[in-house]
Amino acid sequence: MVLADKLAQEVDAYLVFHSQYMHHTHIPDLEKLEIESNYGYENNPGVSKTFLENAIIKQGHELVLDTAHFYLGDHTTSEMKQFLEQNIDQISLIHLCDSSDIKDGLGFGEGIMDMKAVCKVIDNSDFDGIVVLEVMPDYQKDAFQKWKNYIS
Repeated sequence: MVLADKLAQEVDAYLVFHSQYMHHTHIPDLEKLEIESNYGYENNPGVSKTFLENAIIKQGHELVLDTAHFYLGDHTTSEMKQFLEQNIDQISLIHLCDSSDIKDGLGFGEGIMDMKAVCKVIDNSDFDGIVVLEVMPDYQKDAFQKWKNYIS
C-alpha cells in the first residue's frame, strides 16, 4: 500500500481500495497506514446501506460507489438515488457496471439492472466526481455510447 500511495501521489491519481482485495472490516487497519493520496473504499458486493454508512460514511471515509455491488445488496435504483444524494459529499468516484443476481462487472445490458435508470440517477444528481465505466475492454466503447444515449 505504501508504494501504491507514493505512485498515486506522483501521478495525482485517486487510490481505490478495491473490494476484491479487502473487506470493510479491514478499514481500521488500513487507516493506520496514513495514506497521503486521495483515496476511497469501494463497497463490497451485497452489503447493506446501513453497513456502508456505519463502516465507511460515518467514519469519515470516502466511498467508491460500485453500482453493481450496490445492486447485489438487494438495493433498487431509487435506493441508490437516495443513498447517492445523502452521501454525495463522501463519494468522489463511481464504478458503473451492470450486474445479474450473482455476478457483477457485466457490460451494459448484459445484466438485469436498469442501466438507463442508473445512468440517469447519476447524471441528474449533484455528483461531480469521476464515473468509471467498469466493463471489460472489449465492452468499453459500447458502454460509453450507451451512457451518452441514456443521459441525452
